[in-house]
Amino acid sequence: MRRRILELEAEARPLEPDASRREELRQAVVGASERFQRSLATRKVFEEAGDEATGLLCEPFREGGLPIEAVIEVLEHHVIRPGGHPAAAGHLAYFSGGGLYHSALADYLAAVTNKYAGLFFTGPGPVRMENRVLRWVADLVGYPSGPVVASSPGAAWATLRRSPRRATPTAYSPPTSPRPSCT
Repeated sequence: MRRRILELEAEARPLEPDASRREELRQAVVGASERFQRSLATRKVFEEAGDEATGLLCEPFREGGLPIEAVIEVLEHHVIRPGGHPAAAGHLAYFSGGGLYHSALADYLAAVTNKYAGLFFTGPGPVRMENRVLRWVADLVGYPSGPVVASSPGAAWATLRRSPRRATPTAYSPPTSPRPSCT
């Protein structure tokens, strides 16, 4: 049993990179984000993808992973490039919830530190920060002082269920495309 645990530990070690590997990975990701940021002023709001990003389906999951450069190339070509670009300068359909660089950095830090904001006991700081932001937004909107509704993953569904109109969300099925020929 101990031998098997040690084998599994060795296999999982790449998931916990050392400082120099983290720097290498971070630099590659920052480079991709900078390329994207520089493209925003001239990026089309919608970019037609003739292959509907089916090339992504040709990339097999590999036990040993892929070099970070190859992963970023696949993401840039098959995930970021095709379709709509709410962060592009010409996008006027709605106010995008993302694309703010400061928010992306905050999301990065939140993901790395993995603090849980769902319970005060396990994350008093994140819970207080969320409550403070909600209060700030409530003040901006002009809501009266007092308690604010907490943000939670199930809040949107709960709101729909409590709606007097009993709105029913429409099921979404992504378009089906023929399986690409990956040669």
